[in-house]
Amino acid sequence: MTLQLAQVNVARMRGPLESEVMAGFVARLDEINALADRSPGFVWRLQTGEGNATYLRPYDDDRTATSGSASSRRRTWPYGGSPPVIGRRWTRRRSGSPVSTSTVRPPSRSPSG
Repeated sequence: MTLQLAQVNVARMRGPLESEVMAGFVARLDEINALADRSPGFVWRLQTGEGNATYLRPYDDDRTATSGSASSRRRTWPYGGSPPVIGRRWTRRRSGSPVSTSTVRPPSRSPSG
């Protein structure tokens, strides 16, 4: 049986996404997402039509950011270790928020069809 590594992260941004304090984070989104997309074992990442998950709001809080990904490789971060370092500059762990990494069985069909 083939398993994939799935992870979800929820963090509190240090300011609203459009604020000065988050400008560096927003400026690097395309770079970080492209790195994820071409990482060995990349399967999927949570994103909207904008190509990222920064505007998803699962909580009634504009400063809560959510991310999710799946990889066919059992590595802690499919991005080669960069996002935890990058993320800590602009986010704090949201008290009581889930941070989860699990192995899962891939679906028998793609989520899109």
